[in-house]
Amino acid sequence: MPETSQDETLRALDARCMELEIRSEEGLAEIAKLQDFVGAYERRILRLESALSALKQRVENPPEGMGAAEDEAPPHY
Repeated sequence: MPETSQDETLRALDARCMELEIRSEEGLAEIAKLQDFVGAYERRILRLESALSALKQRVENPPEGMGAAEDEAPPHY
């Protein structure tokens, strides 16, 4: 009878080990998805920062022939 009890314990441990391995793989898959998600947003933020910097540069240094908006008289004058 002790061997049966020992066999049952080994089967239970094996099942538990397998369950933990499955959970671990699922966790790794979720981490990979989150890394992709964060990476995509990081690239998007970098593009937006670059576009903002370019717009800021254009406002601070307008092209020749374009006066600053505050130099123009309002249309009702």
